[in-house]
Amino acid sequence: KWDFMTGQVYNTGLFFVLPLGIAGMILLYRKSARVALVMTLWFVPGLLLYTAYYWGMNTNGVGYLRFFLTLFPPMVFCMAWLLDDLSRRGVRHGAIAAPIAVGIVVAIACGLDAYSARGAMERDFTIQANLADTGDRVMHSTVGAFESDSKRSPLLFGEARGFLNFMQYATNFECYSADAFTQRGGARMWRNIDPDAPNPLQKARIDEMKKVYEGKSDADLWREGSKIINQALADQRHVYAALPTLFMMGFRNRFSPKDYKLDMIAHWNEPVTMSDEARKAFTALGPAALFMGGRATPQSWQLIEITKNTSPGPPPAPAKSPLARFAAKLGSKPSTAPKSTAQKSTAPTSKPKALFEIK
Repeated sequence: KWDFMTGQVYNTGLFFVLPLGIAGMILLYRKSARVALVMTLWFVPGLLLYTAYYWGMNTNGVGYLRFFLTLFPPMVFCMAWLLDDLSRRGVRHGAIAAPIAVGIVVAIACGLDAYSARGAMERDFTIQANLADTGDRVMHSTVGAFESDSKRSPLLFGEARGFLNFMQYATNFECYSADAFTQRGGARMWRNIDPDAPNPLQKARIDEMKKVYEGKSDADLWREGSKIINQALADQRHVYAALPTLFMMGFRNRFSPKDYKLDMIAHWNEPVTMSDEARKAFTALGPAALFMGGRATPQSWQLIEITKNTSPGPPPAPAKSPLARFAAKLGSKPSTAPKSTAQKSTAPTSKPKALFEIK
């Protein structure tokens, strides 16, 4: 991939400088072979080594050029020496043409590089600024973020991309990816792995991860996660989760309301929005954008604390005495209309027969 390397080193790394640097390195042998040899051995072996290196996937940007950053100083030195040497030849004292020419060369190189990097710099600034804001909110809203005793440090569930990497560096949380206890999360470690292709993950590590996840469902894996959470709570350690609102609902659904309380501590929106140039640079990364840990649009975040649900249920009904039970039993019968107590009428229904008659 020498052609890709050349384009990246020249267009993105040393635009307008690389040809002058190579020319200066060669011409420097006339002035000082020792210094020229040092510059050559500094630049050429490393250039050949990283050109042959498999990593890069033809991805533009500093992700690939980072390997070449230590090779740029000899080129800048040789360019500067060449321009200085040319400016001293046949130039009378006090002339300004040579310094102006050198200044133009430097201005062209710096100006065009800065212009072409504008979108990438805005993209990276947006991602890092939002990440710093999210990390700062989590640190100041939780207890024990900087606990030095690992047995007392709090647990933090979050996104496995840039967020947890940053929190692991900046704090003393015991960090877990929110999807680490799912088959999908584990499959990322070995999915689509070609055994004949280069892989930055050690084979032994991949095989060990397969053993952990093999034959387990999401429910089985979450039981393992619940054991970790229960043990931490039993040890009087705090357990937190910080996730974008879009993913927090799914994470909450894993917990039974009978056993756990999930208390909202904070919620916020990321403060910085990408410009149009930054979005273009973000999109240009392709699949590599997933590893940047950011998104092209600001996200809404939530921070919750997970605790055991210790609230008592409804109190049991008190035991009733036999008399109360009998009264309740009577009270439960349906009422019936009482029988009339009025006496029956004594009026005869027919005229009585006389005992004797007087004529």
